[in-house]
Amino acid sequence: MTRRERWDEWLDGLQDRYGQKRINMLSVLFIAGLASLVIYQLIRYDLDHTALLYLAVPYAVAVLITLLRPYGQHDKWWQPFVSHSVTALVVFLASSAVLFEGFICILFFMPIYFFGVTLAFIASWVGVVRADGKNNTYATAIPLLIAFLSIEGTTDVTTFDRHNMVTATATTTTPRQELLQNLATPFELPSSDDWMLGVFPMPHFIEAGSLEVGDIHRVHTRYHRWFVTNTHEGLIELRIDSVTPERVTVSFVRDTSFFSSYVKLIGSDIQFVTEENGLTHVSLTVSYERRLDPAWYFQPIQQYAMRAMASHLIEEVIIRD
Repeated sequence: MTRRERWDEWLDGLQDRYGQKRINMLSVLFIAGLASLVIYQLIRYDLDHTALLYLAVPYAVAVLITLLRPYGQHDKWWQPFVSHSVTALVVFLASSAVLFEGFICILFFMPIYFFGVTLAFIASWVGVVRADGKNNTYATAIPLLIAFLSIEGTTDVTTFDRHNMVTATATTTTPRQELLQNLATPFELPSSDDWMLGVFPMPHFIEAGSLEVGDIHRVHTRYHRWFVTNTHEGLIELRIDSVTPERVTVSFVRDTSFFSSYVKLIGSDIQFVTEENGLTHVSLTVSYERRLDPAWYFQPIQQYAMRAMASHLIEEVIIRD
């Protein structure tokens, strides 16, 4: 009898003794609790921004599911995957509740979570289907691949360049002097039509004084982690570094917003180019550092979000048509 057969026999004995539903419920609670403890330790040792959290943990959760809740025999090939995924979703939501995660974290963690879950299911499925031991390479290669990918961000050597820069542009008939004046006027930022910015909470008030070098502008943020409650108030402070009729440069000197743990804002550069026909081209460049790994997943998301935010700020703060 193989090790896997002995394990399955032991589980069958538990199920016969305590009942299938009770065993399933206890296994889900056990996996959710264990995942929460592991994530807590990653947070404690400042590893919660690395691929260990976003790849290794989902994969390990899925492996535990296949061990504690074998998918058995099904009529359709997709049925065990659906059953496996539903269990993984329950574990994910339960551990998120234990850790008081907000809805945005859950939303953007979910795709990469199920990427790791799917890979673990494939490795397990291949191992069961090819139980004769032939051509079982994938079952071994997948965990090795996950182990390799999960070290990203844990050390300087295994971290890709975090610095990023995005630029948004727009053209307006508004005179350049009026555009500069808009930058020094307090303003309530309306919501955006962009699908991603529609999910993210917008700064609810921009506190400006003047457009003099050294002036500090304040952006007040508010994020309801649970839609209407568990609120995080934050403040972003921007220092005016230089001002000319053609250019304004800004540095971010303080950021206590909820998303500062995911993105470190560095500075922005606003340029105005007026043509002979009276049109003014406005460009806003934002430089920032990515604080989440793996880069192949989070960098495209953050670049899209930052570019969309820059476009929104041009239209609603600088131009204000």
